[in-house]
Amino acid sequence: MKYIGDLSNADAKVLEAFGRASRSILEFGCGGSTQILSQALAPGATLVSLETDPMWIERTRRNLALLGLPPGACDFRPYAGWAEALAGRTFDFIFVDGVEEERDAFARAAYPMLAVDGWILYHDTRRRRDLRNLVELIMEVHTEVGEVRINFEHSNLSGFRRKLPEQYENWNHTEGRCDWMLGLCEPPPDWPALLPDE
Repeated sequence: MKYIGDLSNADAKVLEAFGRASRSILEFGCGGSTQILSQALAPGATLVSLETDPMWIERTRRNLALLGLPPGACDFRPYAGWAEALAGRTFDFIFVDGVEEERDAFARAAYPMLAVDGWILYHDTRRRRDLRNLVELIMEVHTEVGEVRINFEHSNLSGFRRKLPEQYENWNHTEGRCDWMLGLCEPPPDWPALLPDE
């Protein structure tokens, strides 16, 4: 995978894997990640790249052309007004990068567009601010979090997979546990015989 940009080789490998596995990708912050994802896209897959600075869009377009990719390999869009322009769309992979002061707002606005079983990844999660933004989103949507990976594959990328929401369930009631089974009082002397075998 050829690219130029502020991404480690480990980052590039993770992005390439997600690019190959995804049918619809939304990223904030074009550059090296756009080059990697554009090369990894399967036929028929789509990549929308949002950017606050038009210079980065033009620079990335030139780099995609130098890599031999067709002009439509990526759908570049300005960051301003993106949520309204993409209303109703869903993505199975969302990549959070771009200018630092917009990352958290982007992730929160983009999350409802993430498909069930889709992944949202944050760049630069070895930095406390970016990791904190991810963790705060996880805390807010925790009933929809299926799997969390922090700086996986030795990269600077962390995120989670979205699942269908699960309602809170008190397993003690569901499983019919009484006070002694919870350790809230002394159990009967023959308690092992009273518990079912697993």
